[in-house]
Amino acid sequence: MTKAAIKVAPLAQSYYDNMFQAKAVEPPNNTVRRTHGRHLPTGIIFFHTINTYMDLSCIAPAAGAMQKYLNIDDITMDHIFGIFAIGY
Repeated sequence: MTKAAIKVAPLAQSYYDNMFQAKAVEPPNNTVRRTHGRHLPTGIIFFHTINTYMDLSCIAPAAGAMQKYLNIDDITMDHIFGIFAIGY
């Protein structure tokens, strides 16, 4: 089909003609300067993850002794280890 075969309203025709034309985009004049505020939350989350991993890796070898000392069964110990998974 050619353009002549399709009957389109003049307003729609100009819309379709202009839709695929490349236009230069200029940056806005009121650009906001980036701050370093994003580094603090990222660092806190990173160190929290490392701390949680270290806690779990230290508690895991001592789980048997902790179970005997605190009279904790295996299901309760699994719940305790599951709490650490939330931190990840």
